[in-house]
Amino acid sequence: MGAIIINSLREKIRSKTIYIVGGIGVAIILFLALNGSFSFDDKILTDCHELVPIVLVMVNLFASILAIMLSLSTIPKEFERKTTHLVLVRGIKQWQFILALTISNIIISLFSIGLLSISVIIYALVQGEIQVLLKILGSILILGLNISVLSAITSWLSIKLPETITGFIGILIYFVGVFHSMLSIFVKTREGFSRFLLEGLMTLVPNFAAVQKQSGQLVTGNYVDIYPLVLQGLFLYIILALTFVTFRKEV
Repeated sequence: MGAIIINSLREKIRSKTIYIVGGIGVAIILFLALNGSFSFDDKILTDCHELVPIVLVMVNLFASILAIMLSLSTIPKEFERKTTHLVLVRGIKQWQFILALTISNIIISLFSIGLLSISVIIYALVQGEIQVLLKILGSILILGLNISVLSAITSWLSIKLPETITGFIGILIYFVGVFHSMLSIFVKTREGFSRFLLEGLMTLVPNFAAVQKQSGQLVTGNYVDIYPLVLQGLFLYIILALTFVTFRKEV
């Protein structure tokens, strides 16, 4: 499995997509952070500790888009190339092959958020806030949970679904997860079967908002609730476990 992961990573690293999208993302984030103005509750935010969480939200957005882009075609392409013939004859089971490709997707997605994090580090250095760098690194690790889950979900969906549908569902899951808390309030206003259906849907979608909030809490020096992080880790474990029982017919 290790060789499969390494070979998949090598191919992705050679791809220009991650560097082009990542470079554009870094440029946009820096432009907005250094030249833009942000306000919250009619208050203009100027302090670095207040602005960094906002910049991290933008990093999370671009990293999530990259995670979906990098994960939706890996597994289908390997099956189209008939790579499975070479792998399965060596005694590696299909679920091991799929799991290895999923892990490679997660690793490269984490690499992408690391690449985008350059923008936050540059912003903090420009503002002269060197002491906040450790908090930024911790926040990036927390956001890495969201990116890992989104990459794993996209990879799992790609086993059975066409790339276009996989990408659409991945983006939909991201936005529902980011606005999870707001949507949960809306669901509570519903009644009857529609509420039951929506509550079930919200249970199936990971709460990216809660994890993202903890990332901001760390930077601002507030209390970080470990529960959403553990819950997200459990969600990741479940998605990875699903690769054990999800197969493609064409081998």
